[in-house]
Amino acid sequence: MRDKKPKYTQKELNKIRTKKALYQAALALFNKYGFENVKVEDITRNAGTSKGTFYTYFSSKTQVLMEYHSNVDHFFLELEQDLIQIHSAINKLSYLLVHHADYVQNIATLDVIRVLYLYQIENDSSKFDLFGITSPNYRIFKKIIDDGKATGEIADMEFDKIKSYVSNIITGFIYNWVRSDGIIDLSEEAKTYYPLALKILRRDD
Repeated sequence: MRDKKPKYTQKELNKIRTKKALYQAALALFNKYGFENVKVEDITRNAGTSKGTFYTYFSSKTQVLMEYHSNVDHFFLELEQDLIQIHSAINKLSYLLVHHADYVQNIATLDVIRVLYLYQIENDSSKFDLFGITSPNYRIFKKIIDDGKATGEIADMEFDKIKSYVSNIITGFIYNWVRSDGIIDLSEEAKTYYPLALKILRRDD
């Protein structure tokens, strides 16, 4: 039997490791000194790379933060297949949000989210909309809402109002986690919090 071709070449692996090193170095510095106080040179020095290498992977410091949302997009796409087995629209939405909380706590980490929140407070928060219209998350979210309305499970509310409500409960929930300095078990709390918060979307019979 012929050996399977490796998923990545050594050159590709080196690129992945370099980008990851820059990403992690940048976030660590942002968290310690503040986004505005960190220069690209600080990031490359910390990561052990050159300034030119940084711009090979990121167009700016802000682009480093955008990498988080790119990773979340991939995460939601991986969960999309699981939704086929869930028949209730509210339960589908709850499933996504609970797993997102788990992702934030265990993969994104507190430092990443703290930096993102600080940046959004001081800058344009629209760049980091979890359900931004150009993201796959928007498509997944809208389909759940549209299907829920079609079956009569979700109340006949304007989509933008539903999107705003859900975005706000996510933001507030994760903000409390950041404010607690990670003491709250985000993954466990989400299992109770989100199903309760989403009940308001149900149609009154």
